[in-house]
Amino acid sequence: MNKLKSSEYLHSDETGIRVDKKLYQLWTWCNDRFTYYAADRRRSYAVIEEHLGNDYQGVAIHDCHSAQNKTAASKHQHCLVHYDRDLRYVIETENCKWAEAFYHLTLNARRIRDMIWSKTYSSEARKKVIQSLHKALGQIMKIPAYKKEAYKLKNRVVKHRDKILTFLDYPAMPADNNTAERAIRNAKIHRKVSGCYRNPQAAQRYAVILSWIETAKRLGQSAILACQNIFAANFQLT
Repeated sequence: MNKLKSSEYLHSDETGIRVDKKLYQLWTWCNDRFTYYAADRRRSYAVIEEHLGNDYQGVAIHDCHSAQNKTAASKHQHCLVHYDRDLRYVIETENCKWAEAFYHLTLNARRIRDMIWSKTYSSEARKKVIQSLHKALGQIMKIPAYKKEAYKLKNRVVKHRDKILTFLDYPAMPADNNTAERAIRNAKIHRKVSGCYRNPQAAQRYAVILSWIETAKRLGQSAILACQNIFAANFQLT
């Protein structure tokens, strides 16, 4: 976890697992090099504080779960792919002009980000583009959303507006939480195949072993070798 806490940004997600016939959560924090898992009965901010602490200085990338929103980080980035799904539904079912405008703005922002961080762009030009996108977002938020689902979605965006375009300030930071969703996929497969864990200790051991193996894979190391190192008490990953 110390490696993750020193990184510029990290992804976070959680999913339900069954432990002794009770609902638990498998949490993950990860980036392109390191992955950390924790199994816990709770789905609250207390879990985040216990494992990540309250002094993370990077950007937390996550969905709109309330506990994730409370993460003590310098900045937040909401997963725009999550918004895409909800926006497309609102556009198709409620023909909402606000949703359509917001959807296209976030798509364009994702396309533009790589361009403004290319060598052909000066820092001043980049700053102006980012400012113009924030201004456009402000104009879009003035468009009314009357119908039920669009109204709820717009209120969510209003509440978390500062978490929508954070990624523009970074040359390579993702605007989605796909890294964490892929990292949590193993837990979902395990649940389908094995059903559940017999006790909390088994779930916690699984989280530790999976953290080790997934980190080894991200660092380009063999998962089998990583397992052998565990049994040899060789806990060195670089």
